Amino acid sequence: RFEHAVGDIRRRGAMAVERQTALSGRLLFFWCSVLGRAQGPAQHPQCRNPLFKTHWAGKNDIQTLSDYPQVKTNLKLCPFFNERASCCHQMFESEQEKYYVFWRTSFQEIFRRLDAHRQSVVDAFPAHAETLPRADREQYEVVLDRYRDILGVTSQAKCFSALLTYAAGMMCFACRPEWFHYTVVDSESYYLEEVVRLRTTREVCLGLWSSCREFGAAASALTAAIRDSLVARRARRAVESLDMFAGQQQLCDWMHEQIALHPFSLLITEDRQGRAWSPAP
Repeated sequence: RFEHAVGDIRRRGAMAVERQTALSGRLLFFWCSVLGRAQGPAQHPQCRNPLFKTHWAGKNDIQTLSDYPQVKTNLKLCPFFNERASCCHQMFESEQEKYYVFWRTSFQEIFRRLDAHRQSVVDAFPAHAETLPRADREQYEVVLDRYRDILGVTSQAKCFSALLTYAAGMMCFACRPEWFHYTVVDSESYYLEEVVRLRTTREVCLGLWSSCREFGAAASALTAAIRDSLVARRARRAVESLDMFAGQQQLCDWMHEQIALHPFSLLITEDRQGRAWSPAP
């Protein structure tokens, strides 16, 4: 089941990239069409989005964004920007693909850690089952059932497809020359600017949670089962935190903090990812 779950994420990741080409601007990311625009003029240079500062023009060691908006017709990953002025060019797509693959792999790692903890719970089950009270044996079986639910393809497919679409959209957000209409920044000097929030409407959050509600219910059920199980609490491996799937606002805040504000990231620190917790025995 674990291999099916990871394999499904991999397939859906590939499908997400394919849909960018096939559906043009529709996979630019669903929120790109519903982002709230800032009121009044913005005094910010185009193609200098602080979210992608590491890839501003002028560097020689990596592919960078264009120095100023240009019209391209050969963009494959973000074809929405073909035949219109944008900051992207075809050579830059290698960077977009690299970071998209990073986020896809990060989601796969969630399932690897879940399966590792499941195995740790199995290992914690005593060799002589008769030594356990009946209630403890039943709670142990419930934990394994909840793991079967969450590692099954059905519960995770729709949710993680939406999360990958979100990540794909953030890769394409680098192309927008008028990025300042969609962000809130905290500095007067453009070179020191930091994006503290993307301007989105409520539909963004509703769409994510609509796709992840079933997986969120499975995550909450697993968390509760682990806390109720003496055997699971004795597992040597720390529990994978799924707190971001506890509700609509938690998921939206997590996606905004993890991906929207750090789209070109190759490392999720312990603090940003959320600490894995190990219940006390």
